[in-house]
Amino acid sequence: MKFANGQTAASVKQFAGCGKNWGYVFVWADWAAKHDLFHVTTAVTTNDNKDHGKVIGRLDQREVWSKATDTINRCTRALGVVSLGEDGWSAYSSKVC
Repeated sequence: MKFANGQTAASVKQFAGCGKNWGYVFVWADWAAKHDLFHVTTAVTTNDNKDHGKVIGRLDQREVWSKATDTINRCTRALGVVSLGEDGWSAYSSKVC
């Protein structure tokens, strides 16, 4: 996930296993060291743009997993959002069908 100034803040990935999907966001240490009071949100998004298993992490939590979702038989991608004050940036993982 890159911000407008080109700085990378986080990685967004999707994982599948045991018949479920999970979204995952990991905030990079160098970005987190320069910022505080951020929140990370992740979910699994389907083709109809609905978010499943959405989780909002605790303040300054660098690693956040979504809840397990029953979307394994659908085209999905993970959504990651990093919010810093009133600003927020989002990114998606690659789509998996």
